[in-house]
Amino acid sequence: MFLSARISLLFAALWLPLGGAAAVDQVLVTAPCLSGYWSVTGPNLIQIKLGPFSGIRIIYSGATDVRDICLLRHLGSGLSATCSAGLSSNADGGVVGDRIKLRWWSGPANLIFSGRWDRNGVIAGNFSGGLVGMKVTGGVPASLRKVVLPAAGGNPASLAAARDVLGDLKAGRLTAVRYEPVALKRVWRAEAWPDAKAPASQLTYLGQIHVHWQQRQPDLREDVYEVRSGPDVSLCRIALSRRGLVDDFACQQGAPALSG
Repeated sequence: MFLSARISLLFAALWLPLGGAAAVDQVLVTAPCLSGYWSVTGPNLIQIKLGPFSGIRIIYSGATDVRDICLLRHLGSGLSATCSAGLSSNADGGVVGDRIKLRWWSGPANLIFSGRWDRNGVIAGNFSGGLVGMKVTGGVPASLRKVVLPAAGGNPASLAAARDVLGDLKAGRLTAVRYEPVALKRVWRAEAWPDAKAPASQLTYLGQIHVHWQQRQPDLREDVYEVRSGPDVSLCRIALSRRGLVDDFACQQGAPALSG
């Protein structure tokens, strides 16, 4: 039971940045097409089951939602990704023609995303992976769509709250009245974010994601922001409670900002 629960945690963490679905018409992919922000739409519910002979089985729902937002960098035939959610947020891979592959690792677990680009600007495919020699059966379909900035639907309240949290992290102390009590531990983990002490020069709204991967996890909708700190860019996400207090906050370190 412990092994099964551990595997579920590893693959739930790895899944967050991924996508998948059916084959599409072949087109030539060039570097300017893929570099930028992409939203990831995938199943609302994912369950992972472990069998001694069947390996790891993934069961997912038909209903979908935007589950993550990722920054893709396409250099020649190389491709990398930084995503706003998940314990394993960084991936590396490549592009050959219209075919795209990315690989995420979290300890002994890995997931491989294999997808294709279509004429409508959608990346669709599926992922497979394993754990210490065990195979994953089936695949989880999803689609990636490029985020056009400025993104619509920004929430001024979450923007102001995100600036307050960044100010608290820079100061090295959390102003308790801004946070739900259950969120204080989660928010404080963001102090380990490399740019936590750096002044945020610019926040840009990228969209909203649905964060809920296991039944015991809180079911949250979180606004995602690009945070620029000098030459660096990170992805930060924030959720507000019904009382308008911070319910969750996390940042993933990116890299030097894309030009333009």
